[in-house]
Amino acid sequence: FNIELAANKQRLDIVVKLLNSDELKLQVVIAGFLVNATNFDIIADVLVDSKAIFNELMETITSILLEQVKDSDLVDPVSFLLVNLVYALANKDETQLKSLKSDKLKSACMNVLKNGSSESKESISSVWSLLET
Repeated sequence: FNIELAANKQRLDIVVKLLNSDELKLQVVIAGFLVNATNFDIIADVLVDSKAIFNELMETITSILLEQVKDSDLVDPVSFLLVNLVYALANKDETQLKSLKSDKLKSACMNVLKNGSSESKESISSVWSLLET
C-alpha cells in the first residue's frame, strides 16, 4: 500500500479493478482483502488520500450496492469496506466527506437498508447517519 512506488500503485490499481470483476467469487475475495486491509487506519488513509483510487473504489462500491444487493457474500464485506473508507475520510477532512454525499451513494445505501442482510444493514446505517448530517 506504499503507492509512492510505481509497482505498488500498479498492483493496488489492479486490486481495485478486480473488485469490479464479473466473477462474484473473485469480487468476494477482493472485498474481504480490502476490508481486512482498511481495518488498519494507515491503509484506509492511503486509499482516501489517493483521489483516483478512492473515486474508482467508491464508484465500484456504489455499483455493487445498487446492482448486487442480493449477493450478501459480497455486499456484507463491501458494506464494511464503505464504513472503513467513510470513517477514514471523516477523520481526515469533513469537507471531503460532504463531497461524498452524492444521490447515487445515498440511493445505494438506501437499497442496502431496504434489501440487504442484517449485517450489511447494520454497517450501512452508520454510513447513512454520516451522509444525512
